[in-house]
Amino acid sequence: MSKKTIQIQEEMSKNFQCLADKYDRLEVWSDFVKLSACRLSISDISKRMREYKGIVSHYSQEDVEYFTKMFELTVDAFEWNPCQDFLGGLYMKLELHTEKNGQYFTPYEACKAMSAIIVEDLGSQLESKCWVSVYDSTCGAGATLIACADGFKRMGINYQQSVLFIAQDIDRIAALMCFIQLSLLGCAGCIVVGDALTAPIVGQNGTLPIQQEGQEIWYTPMMHTDAWRQRLSLKD
Repeated sequence: MSKKTIQIQEEMSKNFQCLADKYDRLEVWSDFVKLSACRLSISDISKRMREYKGIVSHYSQEDVEYFTKMFELTVDAFEWNPCQDFLGGLYMKLELHTEKNGQYFTPYEACKAMSAIIVEDLGSQLESKCWVSVYDSTCGAGATLIACADGFKRMGINYQQSVLFIAQDIDRIAALMCFIQLSLLGCAGCIVVGDALTAPIVGQNGTLPIQQEGQEIWYTPMMHTDAWRQRLSLKD
């Protein structure tokens, strides 16, 4: 881990602690994630705005500024180093996983190793296809998909134009962390909140998920570019 990344993590932790000193730690993290996701979303804007306003109404202006600073630091982290699971790593470092049913995120380096086979296979498919899709049914904060994006980049493949990232997780906050990170990487993708066992993704032409009862879908900003809208016939 670079010195700069450590510095950003430490600054994030300080801002987080300023809020955690006054409120429940898990609630603070959850609200930070939801606020950040709403900031980035350009789908269902009125719905996202209502959620955003509902959350900030419980905090003072000073508190909201801490959330804003944490969001800005997250953006900085990916500008400095896009090859990392920044939020998942910080979630583990803050030991929030021990407060929520022993939840554990696979370390980024392990995901990087596991993604190598996926990237090699899909990379070869791109020799005859315009684009391919990659799917993670238990995405967590998105470490495996982030590692895939890095792998494609290393192969000289423009993942923003050639790869559709589809993710799902039963934990809404984990799924939204994935949404935030894929959005900041400029990945075209959709993140489904829902149980992959009882409510698996049903795709349109085998790719774009169709929302079912008990599911919630978040589309990354890149999905709204002309290229991806035309490919997937995505509507607002």
